[in-house]
Amino acid sequence: MKTYAGLLPNESNPKDSLAEISRMAGRFEDALTHYRASLKNDPTFIESQLGLGDTYALMGDESRARAEYDIAIRKAPDKAQATQWALQSAATYVRENNFAAADAAFLAVARSAHERNQGGLEAEAYR
Repeated sequence: MKTYAGLLPNESNPKDSLAEISRMAGRFEDALTHYRASLKNDPTFIESQLGLGDTYALMGDESRARAEYDIAIRKAPDKAQATQWALQSAATYVRENNFAAADAAFLAVARSAHERNQGGLEAEAYR
C-alpha cells in the first residue's frame, strides 16, 4: 500500500486505503496522518473525512469523532449517507455513557429520516 500511495502522490484514494489499513491494524496515528493527507489532496474525498471520525471513535475520543462526522454529514453526497453518518455520530454518546444525549441524538436522526422518507434508517435510529 505504501508503494501504491507513493506512486500516486497526488491521488486521494491510495492514501485513504493506506489509512484504512492502518486503522484496522490499530495504528491510529498513522491512519489519521494518511486520512489528512488524502483530504489535503482532495478536500471533497468524503471517505477520508468519515475515516477520521471512525478513527477517533476507535481511539475513544468521541467528541473529536463527532466533530469529524459533522463535517462528513455536511459534505455528504446524498441524504441517505448523511443520515447513516448521523447514526454513527449519535452512537458516540453511547460509548461515553451519556445516554440522555444519545437518546436525543438518535431521536433527532429518526425525525430527520422520517421527514426524508427513509423508513429503514428511521427504524435503525429507534433501534
